Amino acid sequence: MATKQSLITYHADSPAIQALISEFGERLSTLSACEKLNLLAIFGDWQEFDTRSQEEGDDPITLSDFLQSDLIRVEPFSSDVERCLEILADYNIGDDSTLGLCVSICHQLMEGYYLK
Repeated sequence: MATKQSLITYHADSPAIQALISEFGERLSTLSACEKLNLLAIFGDWQEFDTRSQEEGDDPITLSDFLQSDLIRVEPFSSDVERCLEILADYNIGDDSTLGLCVSICHQLMEGYYLK
């Protein structure tokens, strides 16, 4: 059963989030579990790179900058994942919204809310 915790807007709201919801729905219902896990892996890749660069004294890197660079090690494996990332980059999603999106995706996976 879907709960309010699996709603993206329960955890985050921004123009990037609204654009993502407009295309994929409040719970990203057209994405499979593998696609949602792929998004989480890409977000984790960004967080690792950002943390390491800041530890080395470099400036923080936004998710948008990361997605538009050649730094990604985890490749999107579907056109839907690519489209999600494109929306997030185009709307320059902030760190807080990205982390809120991650939390809602985790709840969606725990609740079994994905395309089967």
